[in-house]
Amino acid sequence: MHLHRRHSLLCPLLLVPYLFAQPLEVTYKVEVSTVAGSGRVGYKGGPALEAALNRPNGIVVDRAGNIYFSDDDNHCVRKVTPDGRVVLVAGRPGTAGFEDGDREEALFNSPHGLTLDPAGNLYVCDYLNNAIRKISPSGEVSTFLGGRGGGFKDGGPDEAKLLFPIAIVRDSKGNLWVLESGNHALRKITPQRRIITVVGTGFPGYRDGAGKQAQLSSPVGLAIDKYDNLYIVDAGNRCIRKVTPDGQVSTFVELTFRGWTIRGELAGGLSFATSAGGHGGGVAVDADGNLYIADGGRHIIYQINPAEKTVEILAGTGRPGWIDGNGKFARFHEPVEICLGEKPNTFYVCDYRNAAIRRITIEKLEKYRRPQPADTPKVVSPTLIVRVLDAVSGKPITGAQIQATPTQKGFPLITSPQGEARAEVAPGSYTLTLSIQKEGYKPQQTPVKVEGTTIQVEVRLTPEPPAPQPFFIRVVDENTLAPVAEAQVRLLSQGQLLQAGTTSSAGEYRPTVSGTLRVEVEKSGYFPHSETITPRAGDSLIIKLKPAVIGAVLRETRILFKPNSPQLEPSSYAVLDEIAEFLRKNPRVKLRIHGHTDIGDPDPRYNQRLSEERAINVRQYLIRKGISPDRLEAIGHGNTKPIADNKTPEGRAQNRRVEFEVISN
Repeated sequence: MHLHRRHSLLCPLLLVPYLFAQPLEVTYKVEVSTVAGSGRVGYKGGPALEAALNRPNGIVVDRAGNIYFSDDDNHCVRKVTPDGRVVLVAGRPGTAGFEDGDREEALFNSPHGLTLDPAGNLYVCDYLNNAIRKISPSGEVSTFLGGRGGGFKDGGPDEAKLLFPIAIVRDSKGNLWVLESGNHALRKITPQRRIITVVGTGFPGYRDGAGKQAQLSSPVGLAIDKYDNLYIVDAGNRCIRKVTPDGQVSTFVELTFRGWTIRGELAGGLSFATSAGGHGGGVAVDADGNLYIADGGRHIIYQINPAEKTVEILAGTGRPGWIDGNGKFARFHEPVEICLGEKPNTFYVCDYRNAAIRRITIEKLEKYRRPQPADTPKVVSPTLIVRVLDAVSGKPITGAQIQATPTQKGFPLITSPQGEARAEVAPGSYTLTLSIQKEGYKPQQTPVKVEGTTIQVEVRLTPEPPAPQPFFIRVVDENTLAPVAEAQVRLLSQGQLLQAGTTSSAGEYRPTVSGTLRVEVEKSGYFPHSETITPRAGDSLIIKLKPAVIGAVLRETRILFKPNSPQLEPSSYAVLDEIAEFLRKNPRVKLRIHGHTDIGDPDPRYNQRLSEERAINVRQYLIRKGISPDRLEAIGHGNTKPIADNKTPEGRAQNRRVEFEVISN
């Protein structure tokens, strides 16, 4: 992909060093590369090219080169560090909600647009919470304005209402500008945290003019130039609108590019409609006033040059896919947001459906050259096309990383969902060694002979046996669902302790063992919990601990007795040992033990007596384990308090139970 501009020589004296030189069109080369995302949709941090993302939506870059992005369906904000790692900024991955607090405790609900202030505070459009959230450099999350119930109302933090805030920027005076797709409006938040409607009536429409009389329709993208002019991707009207600092609205570019010079083929004009029926489109503006549009409907990045009144494709072919390399060959799958990078002529794109962050760089190649003989052959850089397949299934491999020796511009390459990557390589006749890596496969080196104009290579990678993957445990309060920190977690197999630890402030614990496991969880002030699991890779186990408050009842169907007998089955001892340990660790707790039977005998007096004897036997077992008798009471209820239908075996099994009620703590 090449961009062209003509330059003239302004001063005759400057011609002296170039008497034999001729002006040449300035040529730019556009390269697309992947900076984060493996092609897998999900949540995984670590090395950026191995990370899993889930529909990245908003993006902003700081001066140090940290790339912050909203991970929409993971309901969190993450960043790519300058050393190439994806880390969490704030939110609980995979959990939607609305909660302020520490980075690991806060909850978001479909975060979208992002912007930064000079102090390093990050502002987030919390789309489904109808709020603007603030993340401090230390990771503390607070609600800056709005929250939960949507609406359309100006005012301070207590009165303001927003509806689906989708994009946000900051101007030179410290005001935040928020674009709301739900209210079809552009609104300003002053440094005093008051929100003012500048453009829009709250209803969709199409009208230029003074701000509050002007109308937008489902706006999705927002950018600001150095003069504080704002540019809006008006998706419903399929155009770009401009808002001056005094609030005047005009149509900057129409969907058909009428009145602009089109370079190349731009069939169909702008279209921000995505495959899901929604809208996807972002905008960025550089220091020269050029606009860069991410058109999710066309899978294209446009460049709009107001000075020359030109429009052309910067990157993308118009077909969905995932191909890095030269901009004219590169492919995206619903690019929905774009921002300026930390360096000039660098941009970052949220590639929504590919679950990736892509980088676009523009490099100036040459401006002048000396005349060459007419018969001098033009040097053409060969195009290398690499296809990477699974050696067993023959299916294409997405997200494989390709390095080249000797070093080539544009590398490393990342394969698309079709298993393909392409790039231009240095001309000449030589051997290029490709090193291909992909998690879960054995790395491979492949020599390639460089000759001709197109080199096609097919590489088949051998899968490695899958390594055991950790699963995920989250411990929460049964009543409030709040995380339970510092809970003791033990993992056993056949009675042998494999791993032990405590939950984090977010109630999380990540084991590194696998197989069939017995999980035991304890926390002061809660009843103990245990269960046997066989987790799969990536499973999430939510354990709800019951608070041991007065009146709380722990129901146990795992305490078993011999048929028609008060005698305990040996399999019940482990459960009762947990209760005894709980009482030892909570010395102020007193329990009332309730015995229940099913309708096994038609004589209610028999069932009453049997339930009492069973409760007494449980009490005696706990006393033998060192629990003081004055902390335990035992009563029976027979079959008078069923919790299930006694007509089925499953129902009767639930009714044969022992309950522990807290009567003092």
